[in-house]
Amino acid sequence: MSRQQVLITIDTEEDNWRPFAPHPTTRNADAIPALQALFERYGAKPTYLVTYNMGENAALTEFLRDRQDRGLCEVGGHCHPWNTPPRKEAHYLKNSMLLHLPAPLVDAKIRNLHNLLEERLGTAPTTFRSGRWGYGQNVAEALQGLGYRVETSVTAYTDWSDSFGPDYSGMSPQPYRFHEKRIYDVDPAGSMVQIPATTGYLQKNFSRRARFERTIRRGRFNRLRMIGLLDRLSLLNRVVLSPEAATASAMIRLAKRMNSEGYGYLNLFFHSPTLVPNLTPFVRTRDEKYRFMDRIEEFIAFACQSRMKFVTASEAGRTLLGHVDCGCDQGFKPSVTKVPQAF
Repeated sequence: MSRQQVLITIDTEEDNWRPFAPHPTTRNADAIPALQALFERYGAKPTYLVTYNMGENAALTEFLRDRQDRGLCEVGGHCHPWNTPPRKEAHYLKNSMLLHLPAPLVDAKIRNLHNLLEERLGTAPTTFRSGRWGYGQNVAEALQGLGYRVETSVTAYTDWSDSFGPDYSGMSPQPYRFHEKRIYDVDPAGSMVQIPATTGYLQKNFSRRARFERTIRRGRFNRLRMIGLLDRLSLLNRVVLSPEAATASAMIRLAKRMNSEGYGYLNLFFHSPTLVPNLTPFVRTRDEKYRFMDRIEEFIAFACQSRMKFVTASEAGRTLLGHVDCGCDQGFKPSVTKVPQAF
């Protein structure tokens, strides 16, 4: 079996966790150099997915441009529609998901973000993630027109319907090539690659575990209690490959399971505001920040010791152009809740 490849994708975004905050700030940008230094100690090459607000931070973009020019990281786009011009949409929670906005508005927002990053970084980004995972065909079409090659908004085995987002609960962590008109279908001739944010199970046969979990969550009995019981009994342990949501031990166990199941790519992900205490729900205190950083380092050290290969998203994309494994289990297609809600 070939070496597993590890991506580290970071939603590099403003401090304000809640959409539509009136005065967004970017204090967490000051924590990026220390994070990058950690990665460089281990030879890891992160992909920073940068929002419009963070792209306007001159000190940050100067730092990232230097590191990208030296081949130490990649910078891609991450669109928070509520903070990206033109800001024409009403402030509904539904409208925080790009997929619900009209295609011309989505195209204008992504183009403005793209142009800002190209101006600040000296090179056009080719990797993208939708804010709040709100990806749709309108997003893919805008990206294709700008020359993007890697999309990474799919969160394997995760349902965002409660937030008016896509239901990815039937999609695997396997990357796949696709056409912008059929974003959930494998297309060997497609011009873009989807590299999902990694979520998997500690048990064998991910697709079977995912179907079982969907059945439980859609049943009439106490769903959360049943999921918790199965987790404690080690019968259904779903793990998110993120130091915000999992221990280092759980992430390492997931990586080993995915290796044994034949998955060649791991996509570890988190948000840059988590680097500063009390900006996200994941880190509230200084001690929690230290533990968060320890989880990142422990997993990266494991990847090094296991002879995994660190790659940026665009590097992975280039090697996946001929990859045709399906990203969906049993023909599953994501669905989206349509009912609007005032924020």
